[in-house]
Amino acid sequence: MRQSRLLALTILLINRRRIAAPEIAQRFGVTVRTVYRDIEALRSAGIPVTGCQGIDGGFALMENYRLTRQLLTFEDIVSILSTLTGINHTLRNPDLDNIIEKIGCMIPQDREDEFNRVSELIAFDMTPWSPGDQHNLLDITYAAAAARKLIEFVYRDYSSTLTHRIIEPMTLVFKAGMWYLFGYCRLRSDYRLFRLSRMEKITVSDKRFNRRGTTFRETLETRQHNRNPVTLRLLFSPRSRMNIDDFIRPQHSLQRADGFIEATLTVENDEWVCQWLLGFGKEVEVLAPQSIRDALRNQLQILQTMYNR
Repeated sequence: MRQSRLLALTILLINRRRIAAPEIAQRFGVTVRTVYRDIEALRSAGIPVTGCQGIDGGFALMENYRLTRQLLTFEDIVSILSTLTGINHTLRNPDLDNIIEKIGCMIPQDREDEFNRVSELIAFDMTPWSPGDQHNLLDITYAAAAARKLIEFVYRDYSSTLTHRIIEPMTLVFKAGMWYLFGYCRLRSDYRLFRLSRMEKITVSDKRFNRRGTTFRETLETRQHNRNPVTLRLLFSPRSRMNIDDFIRPQHSLQRADGFIEATLTVENDEWVCQWLLGFGKEVEVLAPQSIRDALRNQLQILQTMYNR
């Protein structure tokens, strides 16, 4: 446990210009006294940690200190390479290829066979079963974000409404099995998250933009804080058991004697909720809240009207 903490502390010091002991203690869940003991242990191992007093004081590493192979265990290297290789199977980024090659050189020659065996135990593959032109979309959006060039495209939303968008691409996001592009939408004058599979007729403009200060994580945290959650009480049929295990934890569901499953799930009250529930067809009934039951009833009436023509 302490060895892992010391490695994490070293990496933290490499990435931070200076950090105070109380902040380190809070980050690792230890006392300030333990932090000082860890710092002494790093110094004893030859890692040049310096300390500064005063308001802006704290610990830092000497200039030009770099991470060496001795600080990474064999298991660390395997984990890093497995993750990066899986990511780059999708992105096909030459820069990541170079990083993978550099880290691969850190594997001792006498453990290459072991690495090949261990690396086969887990694989990261973020491509869908039918990738289609996803690779091309990733290449286009990544290159535009890196070059800070505007992107124009037609976007199809949840209700299949098409809108022409001009955005400042900022971050590619892989979330819940889907690729998204986060950026500033000039049509909405706000930050938006666009699913790549719904983007059509994409063109990259020659016009460049200055990247805005907000990040994807900051925007996500703000929206989660301000979101409008709704707690669903659902009744699933016995046939849907395998379908709900992926998104409902066992402690939030109860299997009745008749095989039906009652579950409670809190989600963001957005337009996708009804679309998602309708996807289960007759295999699920919403017990509460009444507002979602009413919304589903309206959707079903629209569908009934459509197919009774």
